[in-house]
Amino acid sequence: MFKGRLDVKLIAVIVVTLLIGFGVQAFINIQKEYKDLEEEHAKKFSLLAGSIIKTIQNNMVEGRADIAHRVFEDLKTGYGIESLEIIKNKGAEAFTDYETINDVIKRLESKGKDINSETLSEIKRFQNIVKEEKERGFVRKGKGAREVDQRVKDVLETGKELSYNEESGGKELHVYLKPIFNDGRCYRCHGSEYSLRGVLRVTSSMSEINKRVAENRNRILIISLLTILIIGIALRIALNRLVAAPIGKIVETLKAIASGDLTKEVKIESDDEIGELSKWFNKMSKNIPLVDIFKQIRESVNKTSISANEITAVAVQLEKGETEQAASVNEITATVEELSSSAKQVNEKAESVSDQSKNALKIAYEGQKAVSATIEEMNNIKEKVEKIAEDILNLSEQTQQIGTIINTVNTISEQTNMLALNASIEAARAGEHGKGFAVVAAEVRKLADLSQKSTAKIETLIREIQAATNSTVMATEEGSKSVDAGVKKVLQAGDTITSVISTTKETYDSVQEIAIASRQQSLAIEQVSEAMSDINQRMKQTVSSSNEMLQAAESLSVLGKELQEMVGKYKF
Repeated sequence: MFKGRLDVKLIAVIVVTLLIGFGVQAFINIQKEYKDLEEEHAKKFSLLAGSIIKTIQNNMVEGRADIAHRVFEDLKTGYGIESLEIIKNKGAEAFTDYETINDVIKRLESKGKDINSETLSEIKRFQNIVKEEKERGFVRKGKGAREVDQRVKDVLETGKELSYNEESGGKELHVYLKPIFNDGRCYRCHGSEYSLRGVLRVTSSMSEINKRVAENRNRILIISLLTILIIGIALRIALNRLVAAPIGKIVETLKAIASGDLTKEVKIESDDEIGELSKWFNKMSKNIPLVDIFKQIRESVNKTSISANEITAVAVQLEKGETEQAASVNEITATVEELSSSAKQVNEKAESVSDQSKNALKIAYEGQKAVSATIEEMNNIKEKVEKIAEDILNLSEQTQQIGTIINTVNTISEQTNMLALNASIEAARAGEHGKGFAVVAAEVRKLADLSQKSTAKIETLIREIQAATNSTVMATEEGSKSVDAGVKKVLQAGDTITSVISTTKETYDSVQEIAIASRQQSLAIEQVSEAMSDINQRMKQTVSSSNEMLQAAESLSVLGKELQEMVGKYKF
C-alpha cells in the first residue's frame, strides 16, 4: 500500500486512524451542539411567542387594539425576528383587513347598553388608524383570505404548536407556529364559533446558530490537527529510535551478506523483539554451514557444466545421424514414387488390353449371331443343288482355315495364361521397380494384338461363308439334301465361332485378373509411399527435437558458467 520507510508507514497508519477518530468525534460533537442550540433557539421563541400572544390578548380584551397593533409591529424589528404574523382561520392576516374590525363593531353595537361606549369608540378609532397607516404605507394592504400553508392547517386542526427549519432566499430560517385559543374573554367581540382565533407565525434566522457551530467546528478541527501533529512528531522520534534505526542496521547487514560477505553480524543490544531478531539472526548465520553449501554448489555447478558439454556433443552426433537418415528416407521416398508411377503405367496398359479383349469378344458374339441367321436362310434353299455343292465345298475349305485360326487362338490363349502368371510373379517382386512386369505387359499386348488379328480373319471368313451361302441360295432352290449338308457345315462353323468366343473370353478374363493385380500393386505402392512420407515427416520432427535439445544443452552450459561466477563472488 505504502512505499518507503517502515516508521513512515506506521506513522501514516496511526495518523490516518487518528484523523478518522477525531473526525468522527468532531462530527458527533458538532451535530450534538447544533441540536442543542436549535432546541434552545426553539425554546426561546416559544417563550417569546407566548408572551406576544398574552400581551396582545390583554390589550385586545381592554379594547386597546391600537396598542396591540403597535406592540405587534414593534416586535417585528427586534429579537432576531425575520417575520411575524398572525394568520386567522380563513387565511387573512390580523390587523390588515376591515372585515374583522367591521364584524367586531357590529357585534358590539348589537349589544347596546351592555357594551362600554368607550371601548366601541376605541375600536372605531383603531379602524381609522389602520386605514391611515395603510394609506401612508406603514402597514401593507391586506389581501383578504389567502391559501393557508399545510403546516398552519395542521396547527389549526390539532391545536398543537409546531417548529421546523426551511430555506428562503438562500438563508436558513426557523419557523415557530403557536395556536391562539379563543377563550371566554374573546367571545364578546369575536363570538364563540371557533375554538382557535388563529396561528402566530414567528420566523427567525438561524445564521447566529450556524455561525457559532462553524466557530466551534473550526476550533475543534484546529485542536485536533495540532494534537495529531504533536502525536505524529512524537511517534516519528520514538519509532525512528526504537524501530527504524535497528531495522536499518539489520538491512545493512543483510545487504553485505547479499553482496557476498558472509562474515558480517548484526550488533543491536535491546530487550525487545528487534533485539531478539538480531541475536537469533547472528546465531543462524553462524550455525548454517554456508561454506559447505557453497562448496557443494560449486561442485554441482562444475558437474552440471561437464554434463552439459557431454549432452551437447551427443546432441550434435544425434543431429548429424538423423540428418543422414532423413536424406536416406528422402531417397527411398523418391524411389517409391518412381515405382508408383511405373505401376500406374502398367495398370493403364492392362486396362487397355482388357478393353481390346472385350471388343474382340463382342465381335465374336456378333459373328455367332450372323451364323445363326445363315442357318435359318439355308433351310429355305430348295433349288440349284449343284451350285450349293460348289459353294459348300468352298465353305468346307474355308472352314478348315477357320480351324487353323482356332488353333492359333488356342495357342495364344495358352501363352497369355503363362504371361499372366509371370506378370503376377513379377508384380510380387516390385522391389525391382516393376521392370519385369513391364516386359510381361508388353508381351501380353502383342498376344492380344495377334488374337485380334486372328479374330478379324475369322470374321472375314465368316463373311465369305455368308456370301457363298447367299450365292448358293440364289443359284439353286433345289437339293434339300445338299442344303442339309450345307447347314451341317454352317453349324460346324458356328461351333468353331463358339470355340473362338470361349477362347477369347478366357483371354479377356485373364487380362482382367492381370488388371486387378496391377491395381492392387499400384494401391500397395501408394500405401508404401504414404508410409515413407510419414516416416520423412517424423524424421524432420526428430531433427527439430535434436536441435531443441542442443539449444537446451548450450543454455545449460551458459547457466553453469553464470552459477560459477555467482558462487565465486562470495567470501567464506
